Amino acid sequence: MLHPLPAILIGGPPHSGKSVLAYQLTQLLRQFEVDHYLLRACPDGEGDWSNEAAQQTVQLLRHKGSFTADFVTQMTAVLEQRMLPLLVDVGGRPQPEQEAILAACSHAILIAQTEEQLTTWRQLTTRLGVPVIAELLSSLDEPDALLATCPMLRARIFGLERGATVDGPVLHQLCGL
Repeated sequence: MLHPLPAILIGGPPHSGKSVLAYQLTQLLRQFEVDHYLLRACPDGEGDWSNEAAQQTVQLLRHKGSFTADFVTQMTAVLEQRMLPLLVDVGGRPQPEQEAILAACSHAILIAQTEEQLTTWRQLTTRLGVPVIAELLSSLDEPDALLATCPMLRARIFGLERGATVDGPVLHQLCGL
């Protein structure tokens, strides 16, 4: 079913910066009063609080759940019945039984630390028919760099660490600002 509102999957391997990127994007979109919702479609216990609280507290309180058939069904229903544009944080290790969540998304932003890691996610989104609109290399050492804007955004993004604020050209390009 073609849905008029986007649901943008944010995908990549574990520890690539997906959840921090999702948080930073939603903060910037809120600042510019862009209606949307950040859907945490992964039962990993993360939310805005995990970026805003002291990281020692986060480590104590965060409780990872598991993907159940009921969770996948509920997330897929939310995606299919969306009433706002969505950013969708899907977690870093999707299993075949979770792929319905990814397939219900309209587009994808992929993020990884290496090109090789991006390849795995490119193959997955291609197989599921989810067009990729941006590919990001996450770095804690090298500064932001826009590498290409057509046919999709390709960039390096710097500093995606919990509790840190990112505000650079790559984030603004992703938000269309």
